[in-house]
Amino acid sequence: MRTRRHFFTLLTATLATGVAFAAFGQSNPDSRSFDLSRCLETALTQNYDIQKARERVRQQHGSLIESRGRVIPNLQINGQYQANDEALNMPGIERDNQWNVGAEISQALYSGGQNAATVQSRRLAEDAARLDLQATIESVLLQTREAYYGVLLARSQIRVQEQNIDLLEEELQSAKNKLDAGAVSPFNVLRAEVALANGQTPLIRARNNYRIAIEELARVLGIETSSSGQEPSVDVAGELDFETYKANLADEREQAFANRAELKSLEQQRRSQERALRATRGSYQPSLTAFAGYAFQSDFMSEDRWDEVNGWNAGVRLGWNVFDGLQTRGRTMQAASALEQARLAEQETKLAIDVEVRRANSSFIEAEELYHATRKVVEQAEESVRLARSRFDVGAATQLDVLQTQQALTEARDNQVQALHDYNVALARLRKAIGVLSNFGPVATSAYTP
Repeated sequence: MRTRRHFFTLLTATLATGVAFAAFGQSNPDSRSFDLSRCLETALTQNYDIQKARERVRQQHGSLIESRGRVIPNLQINGQYQANDEALNMPGIERDNQWNVGAEISQALYSGGQNAATVQSRRLAEDAARLDLQATIESVLLQTREAYYGVLLARSQIRVQEQNIDLLEEELQSAKNKLDAGAVSPFNVLRAEVALANGQTPLIRARNNYRIAIEELARVLGIETSSSGQEPSVDVAGELDFETYKANLADEREQAFANRAELKSLEQQRRSQERALRATRGSYQPSLTAFAGYAFQSDFMSEDRWDEVNGWNAGVRLGWNVFDGLQTRGRTMQAASALEQARLAEQETKLAIDVEVRRANSSFIEAEELYHATRKVVEQAEESVRLARSRFDVGAATQLDVLQTQQALTEARDNQVQALHDYNVALARLRKAIGVLSNFGPVATSAYTP
């Protein structure tokens, strides 16, 4: 029951987010600007995986309503008009037509436990579908963060390569000035020009990676690319940032087993299969149904075709399928196998989640160490460039030394933004692995109200 209330809250908050998003898009003149918060909002309302998961919940709810129809009274109204050949008339009756209209209400009294078990099975299947929706939302939130961080990484790499071009252009201009002063040979200018030309290649690739990252983010968000294709689908705002987190494998494993929606869904599916097996075995039992009705039909003894007689009827119907060609046995074997598969899937997923948490924890620790290491390297590389230029100006270093230190600085800066991106992705994956990713960020916090 708590799970059902939890998901009704989730769906309500998601729909409210969609309304707010539509209003925001109409009122904000810069409606194509997306920060992380808006990316998460858009994914919740427009991502196709979430929409399909939500429809599967609705499908299971319809199946539950259908199964409930077996345990509540059923009302049927029937009517018939029939014309007969004279040769088929009964002796003494010259009527060549007949009609009847009636209504009957029936109620299942006993079905061997089939109906009750079926309703319970469908209710558990609906709960499992809601948990699958939660798992899908967690996965999409992770995909959204990864795509968003990918855009920020590509944009940062563009800036790194542009800074490198600036350094190379300064070096080229310095070489030209020294050549005019007669301090260096034309070879220094040529080498600076070659270095500048080589620096254009990674810049071009970084810009292309940025365009691809933008389109990948648009795909995750469910935003269609403009037909012109000249402008990016979304305008991403924000910068990569460092968020402190203290990893603890024991606590993370415990949280994962308690929080992961996949485990909860498989548990509900297993329980649903247990009820389905019970319902299938109920086919071996007899069924008893009570009925009552009232009918109007043509009076065979009257010459007027529209003369009628009417009356009520009531009773009980007993049915017992003593032998059905082993159909029930076959269905029972299928249900038992489905139950065993559900149990195995639950155990397999628990093992997979344990491995996922361990790997995510290890990757996070690695990313954190790399980030702190790259920060120090950038500081050292910047100082190295400054010293190399100073030494070159007094003739204590060569131009090659300057170019090499500039290349090392560019590599260090690129490693730093890559490490910061990897840290953010690793943290998001770790939180997803332990089932708490949806608790972080303004969108998920409002959607997952306890």
